[in-house]
Amino acid sequence: NSSATDFASFVKAESDKLWGRWNGTIRSRLMPGGVCVAIFSRWGDDDLWGRWQESMAQGGDQWEEIWLPALAECPEGEDPDLWVDELGRSDGEALWPEMWPKETLESLRAASYANDGGFTWESQYQGRPMGRSGGLFERERWEMRPPAGPEEIKESIRAWDLAATARAGDWTVGARLDRLWNGKTIISDIK
Repeated sequence: NSSATDFASFVKAESDKLWGRWNGTIRSRLMPGGVCVAIFSRWGDDDLWGRWQESMAQGGDQWEEIWLPALAECPEGEDPDLWVDELGRSDGEALWPEMWPKETLESLRAASYANDGGFTWESQYQGRPMGRSGGLFERERWEMRPPAGPEEIKESIRAWDLAATARAGDWTVGARLDRLWNGKTIISDIK
C-alpha cells in the first residue's frame, strides 16, 4: 500500500531530522547538571524517545521516563488491586478526568480499534506506539508472491464480514485463504 509506505517514509525522515537537531544543536546546549523535559505523543518506535532508549541501552545519556498514559495501566505481574502509578492512579483511572472522563477515553479507544486497529489509541493516548505495520500481523512478515497453482493448494476457505451493524456498518468484505502443502497460509483473494 503506497500510502502506508509514504507515511513510513515521512515518519522516518522527520525522526532523522529531529535526531539530528537533538545531537547537533539541542544536546550540546544542555549544560552539565541541566534538565531536559520532553513532552510528546509517541507515533513510532523510532521517535526521539525510542532513539534515546536505544542510546541508553548502548551506554549513552541516561534519561528518566515518566509515562502518563490517558488511562493508567497496571504493569504485567503487578497486583492491580495494590498498584498505583506515579500520580497515585489505580489501573484504568483517567489522567485528566475533569477534561477527559474515563467513559470518553474508553469510547475513543473503541473507535480507534474499530477504525485503525488501535494505532491512534496506543500511540496518541497511551504513549505506546505500535506502528502502522500492524500489531498482530506485522507487515515485515508479509510475503508477496504469485498466485498459488492448484497443485500447491491443500485446502481453501472463504470467509465474509457482512458489516451488518445497524446504521454504522462498514464495507462487506470476503477473503479467500489457501493452505498450501508446505504449511503456509496465503490470502489468495479479497472481494
